[in-house]
Amino acid sequence: MGINNTPTKTNYSVDVQLFSTSNDFSANISCLMLPQITSNVPCNVINYKSWNLPSNLKLSDPEFYKPGNIDMLMGIELYFEIMKCDKRVRPGGFPVIFETELGWILSGEYPSENTSSSPETTCLTLTNDQLQQQLKQFWELEELVVLPKAKEQDECEQYYRNTTTRDFSGRLIVRLPLKPDRLPETHSIKQVCDFKR
Repeated sequence: MGINNTPTKTNYSVDVQLFSTSNDFSANISCLMLPQITSNVPCNVINYKSWNLPSNLKLSDPEFYKPGNIDMLMGIELYFEIMKCDKRVRPGGFPVIFETELGWILSGEYPSENTSSSPETTCLTLTNDQLQQQLKQFWELEELVVLPKAKEQDECEQYYRNTTTRDFSGRLIVRLPLKPDRLPETHSIKQVCDFKR
């Protein structure tokens, strides 16, 4: 079962030895092969020049500000192995800087270049094309088809409006519409019942 309980079929796995470019850290992990983890992250180029990042930091992804493919999604079993204790928080809505075995990473909100008075929000989500296709098919199947009203239906509604009243207790008095030429003209209930059989 995959992200959002969506089944994703994979036929291949690979054993990977992960090496850090910052130090001598390495890890052996097994990975499932998928055509795509998510769309490019970030969605747009981020102007980070005003963030005044410390120049001595060796970032795990020096081009974090450019949209790019996600190569690997690591599980929690590796997370605690790569995270270190050093964390730098800067005021002013800048991302938090974390030290990892793979280099420094940035996480959190960042100042917007949006000059309008309304705030700008960026939301990074994982997408699943198979789920999108299933939802599309569901809504196509469940689409409400409105058929044009038949003349007979309009006549019935008009008959109801013209003949329905309320009695003194508030109950509705409804005259049933009868089609001409369907029932014999008679006052005998027995003849009506015999006719319906």
